[in-house]
Amino acid sequence: MPKQLSEHEVLILLVALPLFVALARLCGEVAVRLRQPQVLGEVLAGVVLGPSLLGIISKSALHTMQHGAQLVEPFSWAGIILLLALTGMEMKFGSLRREAKPALFATVGGVILPFAGGLLLALTLPASLIGSSGSRVAFSLFLALAMSISAVSVIAKVLTDLGQMRRTASKIILAGGVFDETLGWILLALVSGIASASVRPGGATGSAQTVPILLVVIKTAVFLGCAFLFGRRLVSWILRIIRTYALIDVPVFSVTIVLALAFSAITEALGLHQILGAFVFGVIAANVPRIDRVTVENIRVLTRGFLVPLFFVLAGMRVDLTQLSQGRVIPIAAAFIGIAVAGKLIGCTLGGLLGRMPWREALLVGIGMNVRGSMEIVVAVLGLSLGILSPIMFSVIVLLSVVTILVVPSVMRVAFRFVPPSSEERARIEREEQDEHAYTPQLRRVLVPLLPRTQSEAGPEFARALTRSKAHADEPLEIVVLRIENSSNNDTTRDRAERKLVDESKHVQGDEPIDVEEHEATGDRPDGAILNAAERGGFQLIVVGAAPPRHNGALFGATIDSVIRNAPCDTLVVSSSVEFQIEHVRRIVVPFTGREAARAAGDLALALASGLGATVYAISVVPQLPAENAAAYEQMQRRERTASESLRELEDRARVLEVHLESRIERAALPARTILGELEKPDVGLCLLGASEQSARGTPFFGDTADLVLRYAPTPVALLVPKSG
Repeated sequence: MPKQLSEHEVLILLVALPLFVALARLCGEVAVRLRQPQVLGEVLAGVVLGPSLLGIISKSALHTMQHGAQLVEPFSWAGIILLLALTGMEMKFGSLRREAKPALFATVGGVILPFAGGLLLALTLPASLIGSSGSRVAFSLFLALAMSISAVSVIAKVLTDLGQMRRTASKIILAGGVFDETLGWILLALVSGIASASVRPGGATGSAQTVPILLVVIKTAVFLGCAFLFGRRLVSWILRIIRTYALIDVPVFSVTIVLALAFSAITEALGLHQILGAFVFGVIAANVPRIDRVTVENIRVLTRGFLVPLFFVLAGMRVDLTQLSQGRVIPIAAAFIGIAVAGKLIGCTLGGLLGRMPWREALLVGIGMNVRGSMEIVVAVLGLSLGILSPIMFSVIVLLSVVTILVVPSVMRVAFRFVPPSSEERARIEREEQDEHAYTPQLRRVLVPLLPRTQSEAGPEFARALTRSKAHADEPLEIVVLRIENSSNNDTTRDRAERKLVDESKHVQGDEPIDVEEHEATGDRPDGAILNAAERGGFQLIVVGAAPPRHNGALFGATIDSVIRNAPCDTLVVSSSVEFQIEHVRRIVVPFTGREAARAAGDLALALASGLGATVYAISVVPQLPAENAAAYEQMQRRERTASESLRELEDRARVLEVHLESRIERAALPARTILGELEKPDVGLCLLGASEQSARGTPFFGDTADLVLRYAPTPVALLVPKSG
């Protein structure tokens, strides 16, 4: 049985946990206010609690802190596992394809040169710097690895602080950092496995080490192959079961953490390191839309707000700066940092030039990828825990991270001034900035209910258009088709529409996944089945087809009205009295008021048009008021000014998406009549109407204009109802 903690140890744990976290967050806050990465402050918090400062003041206090560090260490390793999972989730490989070639060349050059320099340096260092359990080979590998790997999370923080995250050079630096760090975690798992084999009692030496080394390489290859071939399906299947049947609070959050730990356990059991499993899980999870932003954000809060600061505090506590003051250590530290920085700078710059980058951008990439941080600290902690690195070399590696974090951002700030953005780069930056606040890019999971005895085929047809839009924009999308069945139902039209949607998703596959799943639900209350699925599924939008409302006192019927009123997410109802086919959509009309719902509908219309090759026509109808009434006339002019400003924003978005947009502002006593007149034109295939509910009870009501358009439009009308109104 595991040893129980004594009451004294429990007390130490309860004091150490809040003390370490509080000091780490405080020092991190100071670092951020000084425009330095947060990780620097967290490491320095540990330095304060370690032999470098506290040990000089009080040996007994240092002993107590070190005892507390031993008790807290399991929390810190859980934090680094979840941090690696988050790092993998945030690495969007599909979006880096344009920068892949120069980034890959820069990565290879930036790893080979410092790695080779590290091996040569390690061969010349005295044996006293090798850990008590390490061999010269394992020591050399760890030293070379620590010198050659960048830290993409710190790079991203530096670029964000500099306000240059969207620059092409920054994307190449980030893409290179992704490749660099991905390679680093794989190499670290290999090196750890090799080192573990070499330090094992009775372990093989000399040429006999070839067998365990090859075994580590084979295990890594098999794990990576199985993970990327079957991992996404497995994770998606598990989450589908959880979302469908779980009744507990935040089930996806719990399962995501469990899966991250499970992947880590698998690699640890294989004799690799747990960090490889966590990182691979994160990369897989990035392409599983069921893991929504809320779940990722909750994990980020737990990890970066509580667990990870513990890891970096404990790393800082292992640093002993007093040892670096020894005369023989200073030239070793200088040589280590000099070779690491120069090797990365020259290697990345040469790689960038081979990747056909301009020399200034290549040099900028070399500077940017010199940022070290969490990766090196993890390498150092592993090397120290395995007995491969001595405390002195551990402190030297941490010093490399601190120096680059302090120096590189200032150098990059100057370097960016000599690399101004091109016109094409400015256009791309503008689109990315717009995407952050636009409506359609946020849609990742969409529910499409198919109701019996309705025009439900219009829902999957609209979803077909959305899949084309998402594929065109290289954005992931997961659609769940929910068949609402009754005791006897056979709808061939509905079945055909469903098959067309499934086929469409297969046809438009690109860099980001477009998936369609088919589920069934039974019961006497179709609205209950839809709302239950929406509540569990983490959807951003429900798309449902319906017949147009034709009589007073009702909108789309009890089921759809209930969904509109009670849905936990946005709802889009495709109302159509004629057959709706996206192939016939050449012109999309958007009645545009400038309110939130209309802005969302306008963005969605532009996105659909980009995928369908259609034109968008935005019409803003201002109610005609009596000109002799000065107050009314002023109100009308104010509405026109507001409409003009809103349309300019829509025009900017259309220009960035390269969609042809026509727009006009018109005064009319009855706005619905003007809109219906526009819909009667022969080339109009769809009206996209955004509206907020104006009735707190009874049948949903969206205003007289929306009501008349829905009832009498000669074309399909898609009514978008944002949950926020």
